Amino acid sequence: MVAQDPQPGANVLRHSVVTLGVSSSQTSTVPDVVGRPAPAAVTALRLKGLDVHMVDVVTDQPQGTVVAQTPVAGTQVAHGATVTLRVSQARVTVPDVLGNQRDSAVAAIRGAGLKPKAFVVSSTQKQGTVVAQHPHAGARIAGGSTVRLNVSNGSGGSAAPPPPPSSTPANVAVPDVTGQVQAAAQKQLNSAALKAGVVYLKSDQPQGTVVSQSPSGGRTVERGTRIQLNVALGSHPGTLKGVPDVRNLDPAAARSKLSAAGFVVQTLHQPVSDSGQVGKVVDEQPAGGRNAPAGSVITIYAGRKA
Repeated sequence: MVAQDPQPGANVLRHSVVTLGVSSSQTSTVPDVVGRPAPAAVTALRLKGLDVHMVDVVTDQPQGTVVAQTPVAGTQVAHGATVTLRVSQARVTVPDVLGNQRDSAVAAIRGAGLKPKAFVVSSTQKQGTVVAQHPHAGARIAGGSTVRLNVSNGSGGSAAPPPPPSSTPANVAVPDVTGQVQAAAQKQLNSAALKAGVVYLKSDQPQGTVVSQSPSGGRTVERGTRIQLNVALGSHPGTLKGVPDVRNLDPAAARSKLSAAGFVVQTLHQPVSDSGQVGKVVDEQPAGGRNAPAGSVITIYAGRKA
């Protein structure tokens, strides 16, 4: 504040208006970032000296798109104020797994970015066959939602309690994540029991967009395979910064270190067999030591018990 009218100490009537003058150097104009990919929106806001808080909302707009912002564009706010972005968590289509065996149905549901939950039910169909699913095939639901699978016990008698998975399928289908925002693509690959490797490259597509992947979508690979994501720098990439190496830190310390370096952090979990890695960052993408645009998303993978 650089001016005040009336001056301090003046006698005024209760509820009178006091005008405060604020230096333009202490305020920022909120830019319009609605409709932009979240990483580009974060960059634009940080360049204005503003902090960012992101909230996921389920919409039919493309994954990772900013659908609303508060305060609205054009608002004058204090330098360092927080702008809340509502970011689309796109709906995905539930695959048809009726008649499939349990393991292949589970893999298909995970490959679509959804969470399968299987229950054994009484049925005369072949043991292990999916006889019902909810939501039904073709339904559009939020990514990461749970899909119930009713699996036949093969006897037609009383349903047994849900057993643990008899085995974990060795191979999974690679989801096609091209065209998605990097953070959403990594989240979907993680749900499909796959790892991600992020490399930025020159491209006029919006910053943070996955322009290609290897192996490609639809391929069958071993669980835990690393899928390389080639991500667009955009037509105006801005400042590139070195990504700090936060492996072996606890997630809170890793997030603090990355945030201090000017990055937005997404935290995912990855199963580990080494108990010493539980609760520690076992991977980060883009990897420590690589360059990434200031304000872009760095995904850390925290170890959890397999």
